[in-house]
Amino acid sequence: MARTSPYKDDPAFCSSSFYVTKSVNTAFNKALLDMRDAGYEVDRSRLLDLLMKQWAMSPTLPPDWKAAG
Repeated sequence: MARTSPYKDDPAFCSSSFYVTKSVNTAFNKALLDMRDAGYEVDRSRLLDLLMKQWAMSPTLPPDWKAAG
């Protein structure tokens, strides 16, 4: 996967870093490659922007994620 981004100098974008399990990262990368092989023009930034935007419109989490207290 490319290490540069067309969004690097775009003021509408910012950089974010997250830790995910290796298995999720591998599955995510494989799915991206599969989508590219199917003819879609998609990159991690655009996809994560879409997913984060969708979740932010209706943020729900499992009950066991709630802090005690």
